[in-house]
Amino acid sequence: MKKLFGVLRANGYTQTSLSVQKDNPAVKFYKRLGYRIREEKLDHAGNEDFIMIKELKTDL
Repeated sequence: MKKLFGVLRANGYTQTSLSVQKDNPAVKFYKRLGYRIREEKLDHAGNEDFIMIKELKTDL
């Protein structure tokens, strides 16, 4: 993932986002990588999701 962040930064991106189900254990993994919860919403199947954002401009 960190390599991906470097590629995104090198191509001019300043942030990346993802959607993950609220009860998915991967939420902790994404938080460790620097993602922050931006909002909560229901997905197309009615599951509670987090929209998570990671700022790339400060990640070295």
